[in-house]
Amino acid sequence: MQYIRGDWLGKLETVRRDGIDGLSLAAVGGFEYTQVGILGTNLDLGWVGEYQYDDRGAPFFPVGDNDITFGTRLTFNDVQDTNMLFFAAVDTDRKSLFGSLEAERRVSSNGKMQIEARFFANVHRNDPLAALRRDDYAQLEYVHYF
Repeated sequence: MQYIRGDWLGKLETVRRDGIDGLSLAAVGGFEYTQVGILGTNLDLGWVGEYQYDDRGAPFFPVGDNDITFGTRLTFNDVQDTNMLFFAAVDTDRKSLFGSLEAERRVSSNGKMQIEARFFANVHRNDPLAALRRDDYAQLEYVHYF
């Protein structure tokens, strides 16, 4: 479901499933608010907030079982299509933190530069993210189109 009114967007996605592991329910709901032309410029600043719920247990142990996500998106509205997205997700039960940064900018008619970074903090060894807790990374990439 999606509802748009002015600069606000509300969204809700749900699934109810009856599988070999039994009956389960998962949902993601949230909002996006975009400030268009901030400070009298071409910049748009978006704010994102979501809540993730998933009641599945073993053997799945979903990552987004009771998490709050918040973030911001900056769109430059320029010829180079420059944009950045930063968000963080907090597990409300275990207090684990996952963060993400993505940015890209076209540098020619045939290519663009991209930056991607992911980090984890305060991840307990019993958390579904435990296998990734030491896998922080940053990547700079040039993509060329032929």
